[in-house]
Amino acid sequence: MRYLVRGVVPADVGNKLDASGGPGKLLGYMMSRFKPECAYSNYERREIILVVDFETPAKQAEFMLLWSRWFGNYTEMTSVHPMSETPKVAEEAIGHVNRAPQWP
Repeated sequence: MRYLVRGVVPADVGNKLDASGGPGKLLGYMMSRFKPECAYSNYERREIILVVDFETPAKQAEFMLLWSRWFGNYTEMTSVHPMSETPKVAEEAIGHVNRAPQWP
């Protein structure tokens, strides 16, 4: 399932990371391991914004474990779906809702 992932590196951790050569090694590993569909940086907050298709729950957990180990906090993960597929998904969901028991 795809997720919009937003992660902020705290200033104290970022400063230590900068002093040891910068984030290149960690970010490079993250990009090669999780292969985000898109990746952006927000330089106002040391924030990354990714869209990642975690093929399994274990891969999502791995991402969270790595991020929290490296940066000492947790990312925000919001499930997302391509808009091009929304009509089909909505049609299926509405069909199931319409067959469900009604309340008042």
